[in-house]
Amino acid sequence: MRVIAGKAKGRKLKTPTGKLVRPTSDKVKGAVFNVLAPSVPTSTFLDLFAGSGAIGIEAWSRGAERVVFVEKNPQVYRLLQENLQLVGFTDAVCLRADWRQAIQRLSGERFSIIYADPPFTVSWYADIMALVAEAGILQPDGILCLEHPSRLQLDLGSYWHLVQNKQYGDTALTFLTASKRS
Repeated sequence: MRVIAGKAKGRKLKTPTGKLVRPTSDKVKGAVFNVLAPSVPTSTFLDLFAGSGAIGIEAWSRGAERVVFVEKNPQVYRLLQENLQLVGFTDAVCLRADWRQAIQRLSGERFSIIYADPPFTVSWYADIMALVAEAGILQPDGILCLEHPSRLQLDLGSYWHLVQNKQYGDTALTFLTASKRS
């Protein structure tokens, strides 16, 4: 796994062995940033379920002003720290916490981009969408990007508006914004 673009372009990142995380492929990562490209420079970026940190590091490399990483697993969290050192990202904010606790701790902050890639074996997508909305941590014109199994259809409810959906084999990317209230 490597950083695709920006100030850390070409840097190789460490990935955990075994099934602790499911790293986002370079193809999918490229698709994420093709959609987010105009929004990333000077953004505030939240990387939930950060794993190795590849997505948040890519955002930082492409000019995100502030990146917050959330990772619960202690072993993977250490690897995330190593990857941040490898690329020289010294002012990253890292929370070793469950995603729910992290969102609660971050209430009062506003992010322009939130990226959530939970394990495909769980069904937390509706909970993530609800808690992000409830906590008010997404800026009014911000983007919530969910990486999820392509077979899963997300129920957007009345709060979320679909910006774009892309599929790559077993993986789908869903980009959402908050619906405009009149």
